Amino acid sequence: MIRFTKIPYSVRLLLTDRCNLNCIFCLRDAANKASKEELNTEEWLNFFLRLKELQVFNIALSGGEIFLRDDLFVLLKRLRENRMHRISLLTNGTLISEKVAYQLSELNVRAITISVDGLEQRHNMIRGDGSFQQTIKGIQNLLGVGIKPTISFTPTRDNYKEVGPLIDFMAPLGISTIQANNLSPEGRCLKIYKDLVLEYPHQVEEFLDVIKKKQTESPAVKIICQFGYYYYLPQLYKDFQQNPQDYKIQSLKSGCGAAATSCAITPNGDVVPCEGFLTFKGGNIREQDLYDIWNESENFKTIRELSKISMDQTPYCKDCKYIYLCDAGCRAAAYIVYNDLLAPGLLCPLKKGDQLGS
Repeated sequence: MIRFTKIPYSVRLLLTDRCNLNCIFCLRDAANKASKEELNTEEWLNFFLRLKELQVFNIALSGGEIFLRDDLFVLLKRLRENRMHRISLLTNGTLISEKVAYQLSELNVRAITISVDGLEQRHNMIRGDGSFQQTIKGIQNLLGVGIKPTISFTPTRDNYKEVGPLIDFMAPLGISTIQANNLSPEGRCLKIYKDLVLEYPHQVEEFLDVIKKKQTESPAVKIICQFGYYYYLPQLYKDFQQNPQDYKIQSLKSGCGAAATSCAITPNGDVVPCEGFLTFKGGNIREQDLYDIWNESENFKTIRELSKISMDQTPYCKDCKYIYLCDAGCRAAAYIVYNDLLAPGLLCPLKKGDQLGS
């Protein structure tokens, strides 16, 4: 279980809801227009000073598209001056010119993740005409100054077969890390999630087989797969049966840092446990101090308390044989879909009576 820290270990800053693309499964339902409610430059800079005082030194910046902010490098420079241990960026890569790449290199900002959802035709269908070439150019500009971005791929029913060709395309460019993420029912994706999420077990198995094959064929590329946990449960269960003494019953949210070690700040200053828990607002940095929000918010305490609920005490999962192996997955996703913090994992096939195997 992740233990609660008196200050957040890391904070994700959602700098803007504005985006130059129109991705079909955007988590923020971003559009190409600025909101008057977004924190301005001075407000962010003042907040950065507070982060320094609290000794929060792990910062992730995302949006929307962060490079649409005219003051981005003003913000990055201040973060670097505050001696942040790690600054990471999440972007679509389309606005990273040679000049931008050089500026990032000068500030030693190297932890950059760029979303790519297939080869040109498929990626453009998901993110907009011409976006693939713009993103690849941005990647090449980063590589040109010695920055190797991580490529983020989100498998859906429409693009999961592209992961192999995408890895083959990226490896010769010099990309060293590619990660596959879970689709999340947030923002624009909520209404179409059920039509996009991979079918279990056949599409999941096909996708994971390609990942395993590419991990062998492309040893120079680190392929991280955060997908398919439920598929592997039967295999893990066999080890549990042989070595039960090595396991203990899991708790809800046992592997999640939301409201325990991390939080997110929305473009208008709301403090939330994570991007998925927008309805569990703890406060707003325009009105309250982050330390007070972190320690006193009742909404944060509610999310924090989930990790104290053992899987054998949950109404939906208590009789499942996998409670020594499973923590019911993302609580935010389950809450968004079922409006219940104790609901079963969104991808769990057992919730429909399906069998994972024995």
